[in-house]
Amino acid sequence: MTLEQLLALWTQGSRLARLEAVHALAMESGDHERADRAALELAVPHVSPLQSLAANVELGRRLLDGRWKAVRDALEGDATWDEVAEAQGLTRDEAVAYYVDAIDHRERYAAEPFDHRRARAVLPTPGGGDLCPASRMPSCVSALPT
Repeated sequence: MTLEQLLALWTQGSRLARLEAVHALAMESGDHERADRAALELAVPHVSPLQSLAANVELGRRLLDGRWKAVRDALEGDATWDEVAEAQGLTRDEAVAYYVDAIDHRERYAAEPFDHRRARAVLPTPGGGDLCPASRMPSCVSALPT
């Protein structure tokens, strides 16, 4: 399933819960017209809460699996590690550690081709600078904690 399809399943499950609440409140308040509209929408086949949960889990997994790419792309687009960390709600050290762990995992287990030089080119230099220049790649990479 595509990300769009998973998102549609998940949001449809959330919508169903809201419709049930609207229907119950409308019935309690005596708003029969609103209750009838909600009941009509509820009569249409919907995604089950379990299907919605499964879509939510898969969507989250895929988004997290691709997070390292978003970090790399942001850094290649001139963002700093401090900005990347802030965007993720992390400290700079946590952001770097997450990224290193993600690309290490990708190098070991990825089924598709992986450009490890490109992934590591955005790592901070051992002296604290933001980027590891391609000309210094081997020394920058070897200075990282394993």
